[in-house]
Amino acid sequence: CMAVGLLVASQTAWSASLKIGVVDFASLAKADPETETSRALLEKEVEDFDKEQRELVAQLDDMKTDFEAARKEGRNSALSEEAKGKKAEEAEQKFEDLRQFEQSLREKFAARQKELGDLKSRMRKRITTKLQGIITEYGKREGYALILDSSAVGLSGVEAIMFVSPTVDVTDSVIKMLSK
Repeated sequence: CMAVGLLVASQTAWSASLKIGVVDFASLAKADPETETSRALLEKEVEDFDKEQRELVAQLDDMKTDFEAARKEGRNSALSEEAKGKKAEEAEQKFEDLRQFEQSLREKFAARQKELGDLKSRMRKRITTKLQGIITEYGKREGYALILDSSAVGLSGVEAIMFVSPTVDVTDSVIKMLSK
């Protein structure tokens, strides 16, 4: 009975000496000026891609129109058989050019989408690494044993931390470190 009492007393003393805090990582990311800069850069890249895509699709539409016109000319009954044959070959070549251009567009669009995704991932990783470093620096300086992310969501889709006392939230203190 006495051993249980000592165990409970030592467990209570051990946990009381731990300094635990939480930080709202999502709020930190929003407060970081680099996040806005990265978002603006990514938006610019997406706008450039959209503009390029519209131009290439317009070029594709023009090629389709040219192909349809050449095909229609090849069926013109007013032309000689030789002229019809040349127009049919022309249409066939335009069709092949069109098919190759469509394929190159699909490949180009897929590659560009991957580039944008990679850029977004690199930006996110850079910001996350920076913020984790600042949180670690703060935690060591202030004597924390553990700082958790209060904005984290578990696999079930439910917030990972169900309750946290505002007295252990260090988000504002870490945000102040961002401006230094």
